[in-house]
Amino acid sequence: MAYVLDTDVISALQHGHPMVLARVGALPSAAVYVTIVSFEEQVAGRLHVLSRQLPVSRLVEAYLRLDQTRHFFSEANVLHFDTAAAQCDESFRRLYPRMGTKDA
Repeated sequence: MAYVLDTDVISALQHGHPMVLARVGALPSAAVYVTIVSFEEQVAGRLHVLSRQLPVSRLVEAYLRLDQTRHFFSEANVLHFDTAAAQCDESFRRLYPRMGTKDA
């Protein structure tokens, strides 16, 4: 069985949430996946923080978090967004018009 982690679960994992660490840690790493969409969401959030005027300490922290995100996804099993995924996304949006932009 394969498991695809939502961006919220990825964030909890990256922040060391004990229950998430335990649940994901109990799975075989080859069965755990993340999506390129989650990567985009996290990088967009990191870049949004970096686009502001930040004091030096926050700037250093923001770049550290961006680098941690890069490292996390470089070691993850990433599912790519292909034509089939785009078609599913389009179908979900028709069924659930209030759904968030990345939640499909």
